[in-house]
Formats: sequence, structure tokens, C-alpha cells
Amino acid sequence: HPAPLSFCVLSGDAQQSISAYQEGGMQQWQLQPLKKVAEWKHPTCIMGLAYNAQGIWVACEDGKIYRNQADKPQEVLTHGTRLKGIQGISGGKTLSFGGRQARLWSSQGELLQEFNSPSPILSCRYSAESRRIVLGCSDGTLRLINAETGEVCLPW
Repeated sequence: HPAPLSFCVLSGDAQQSISAYQEGGMQQWQLQPLKKVAEWKHPTCIMGLAYNAQGIWVACEDGKIYRNQADKPQEVLTHGTRLKGIQGISGGKTLSFGGRQARLWSSQGELLQEFNSPSPILSCRYSAESRRIVLGCSDGTLRLINAETGEVCLPW
């Protein structure tokens, strides 16, 4: 890479890795034997990566989410606010967050659900059993949200 790495993720089968640097460049690597598979350049800073069977999801500073797949054209989704990060979830879903909202996307890139917060979200994670989302917010609170209903279960 021409710059220090900011993010890296491993495929579910641990056969490939994606590495990225904040200035917008990223590379996909086959690990055994080591070989570069693909390379992309994004127009703005990369704020996070997620990898699942539906592709490589890239959260960029400009509020856009790019889905990269080695043999397909790049797909662009709009989160709407400056993104802080993204998480790949089982079943091909993806969770993006930034500003005062987190968004859950289907494996086809359709917006499934939006979760709002009274203060900016700095960190966000989906639970392993896919029923809860926790938001870490700039006002010092954590908000536990029911992923099916969007209801806040527990602010603390």
C-alpha cells in the first residue's frame, strides 16, 4: 500500500483479506498462496470495511457505501450522513452508522430499517444472535435497541 493501513477484514472462510488506507485505496488478497486479487480507489476517505458473501462493503466519509465485488460493477448506496463505520452481519446484511442514525441494509442493498439517536453515534454493533443493536453515542450513553422493532430497550 502507498499509505499506512487503516482497516483490514478477513473473509468468513479466512481465505481472503481486504486491506484499506484512509485516503480511499483498498486491495483484496488471496491468502494461500498470497496474491492480490483486486484493487479499488474510492473518491473520499474510507471510514470502515465489512466483508460478507455479498461483497465488500466500504463506508466512506461522504456518506456513501460502496459494494465491491471482483467480477461485477461497483454498487453505490447512500447513507445520507458522514459515515463512522460499517459492520457485516450474518445472512448478508450490513449495518452502517454515522451522524444520528444507523441503517440496516439487505444483501441486495435495500434499506431494511433505520435506527435514530438523539446524539451522534460514534460506535455501533449488531449482536451475534441478530436481535439487538448497541449504539455508543457522543453524549456518553449506550443505547440497546431491539433490531426487529427499533424500540430502545435500555439507555444507560
